[in-house]
Amino acid sequence: MMGRTAIILGATGGFGSASVRILGEDAWNIIAVARNAERLDAIKRSGFNVRTVELDLRLPDAISHLSKAAPEADLIILAAAETKFAPFCDLSREMVEQDLASNLSCFVALLQHYLPSMRANQSGAVLVMSSTAALRPAPGIALYAAAKNFMLSLSRSLAAELRTEGVTVTCCVAGPMDTDFASRAGYPRSGRGTSPDYVARKAIEACLAGKPLIYSDWNAMWRAFLYRNLPDWLFARLWRVGARRA
Repeated sequence: MMGRTAIILGATGGFGSASVRILGEDAWNIIAVARNAERLDAIKRSGFNVRTVELDLRLPDAISHLSKAAPEADLIILAAAETKFAPFCDLSREMVEQDLASNLSCFVALLQHYLPSMRANQSGAVLVMSSTAALRPAPGIALYAAAKNFMLSLSRSLAAELRTEGVTVTCCVAGPMDTDFASRAGYPRSGRGTSPDYVARKAIEACLAGKPLIYSDWNAMWRAFLYRNLPDWLFARLWRVGARRA
């Protein structure tokens, strides 16, 4: 594949599919990775230079399989996400393992695989999608929020480690987006979020400019400020009231 190559994990979601369109319009070669075969077929018919990889990132050999389709990449977008709204104590061991694999361990394995070649080439960029849920108590999505907090911390550390190696790592802390993620998770949220196209364009621009940290919009910035300053007990009480109304 000649030209710039981008791997997009979670390519069929709202943010991921928006990223495919944005990079496709800019003549990137795209490796679109997701589990949903029907949505991947729709991406393949988009007219952009896209190769699709139907892959369950939770499987132990997922990264090995992906590396055969894309040995190297100039840009990696970690946009896949999955969780189920439920109290932590009600989760089975299988549900815990799947949640952590979907939102954390598969990304760590992927970074371990691709970052060394980026560093050797002294070129490359990684965009990590985090969430304002990582900055607050998150009843019902505790594992998801913890994983997003981990990825936020990891991306900031990697950005500092690789600063002089020609490789950039950007974390986008996103507030609510207008996607089906909350409904798929069964999360009690009312109202619509920011357009994923807006967030994807802003995040990709920041990533390619080498910025280590951005917020998806003013809503996310306000939430981050609020979550850092609101006492946990008060936030938990407000969350319970909101959950009952949603």
